[in-house]
Amino acid sequence: MPLAWFTTAQHGAGRDHHIADVTFAHFEIDGSGVRTEEYEVLAKGLGLQYVLRGRFSDLYIHDTAATGFGCDFLQDTVVEGVLAERCGRQDPGEKMGGAGIGIGVGGWGPVERLAVTDCTANGNGTNGIFLELQQDHWAPPRGIRLTACHTEDNRYGISDWGADGLLVTACTMIGNHVAGFDVSAQGTTSVGGRGGIVTGCLIDGNARDGVALGNTPGPYAFRGNRIGGNGRYGYWQHNLAGGDQEPAVDIVLESNDIHDNGLDGIRLDAPLHEPAIFGNRIRGNGRRAAPGARGGQDVTCGPLSLTDPHADWLPGGHRGKTLTAGAGGRG
Repeated sequence: MPLAWFTTAQHGAGRDHHIADVTFAHFEIDGSGVRTEEYEVLAKGLGLQYVLRGRFSDLYIHDTAATGFGCDFLQDTVVEGVLAERCGRQDPGEKMGGAGIGIGVGGWGPVERLAVTDCTANGNGTNGIFLELQQDHWAPPRGIRLTACHTEDNRYGISDWGADGLLVTACTMIGNHVAGFDVSAQGTTSVGGRGGIVTGCLIDGNARDGVALGNTPGPYAFRGNRIGGNGRYGYWQHNLAGGDQEPAVDIVLESNDIHDNGLDGIRLDAPLHEPAIFGNRIRGNGRRAAPGARGGQDVTCGPLSLTDPHADWLPGGHRGKTLTAGAGGRG
């Protein structure tokens, strides 16, 4: 079980039965000793629901079997200085939870006043940080801000799976395995975020896409971000099956630096209505232009790299490609 938990299913938590004026600060949660026969979404570090005026500060949460910080419905609450590393270690990558910081939203109604500030999520099973609407008939809430957070080496960096007007400012999303920033129907309610603003962020070197956005009615705005060195697309508009398929309205890409991505800088594979794409600096994309190669002498392999000192490839020419090594084609 989590270090601390208070949930609707187990304890009857709700708007009229909540935790108020609570502080968790200055300690470590080491989940490395927890083992379950199968993946268990409740094997979290912290698992609280319906918290009013909460303060979560300076926490080090690591190696939990499921999500590290997995708290839902946080009203007038601050989450600051949380370091979540290697959480979701039993999540195969396709289950619920398994994140560094996962916050369910919607329980307090159309407004949830929450600030997530100066948090780091590194090497977690699914998302570094994500917001997820918990009931599909609830209104996606406004009032949530993410500021100065860092996400690295997760499956997804930051994901908006059901908020309204999420503000993401001055965050870094680098080296994640699928996308740096994701809006889609992958959450439990298949509801994508809408109305969000992402500004002043570094979205760099993610294995596939910098920004992956879809299953949203819109609007959404990306202004003044650096989106570079990603393995496939810098910005990818697409819809996943099972979510909203209507054209997204009022998508804005303004004054972003979109450069050196493996394929297209901006790729639109879903319909848009009244988009605004202007003032962006788009350069040096399509880096994945080197031909295939086999054999070679003195080739060395690392966990995420292959080096051939005799190869003459264009810089970034294999960015985003799948690498196999060994006669049996083992990756």
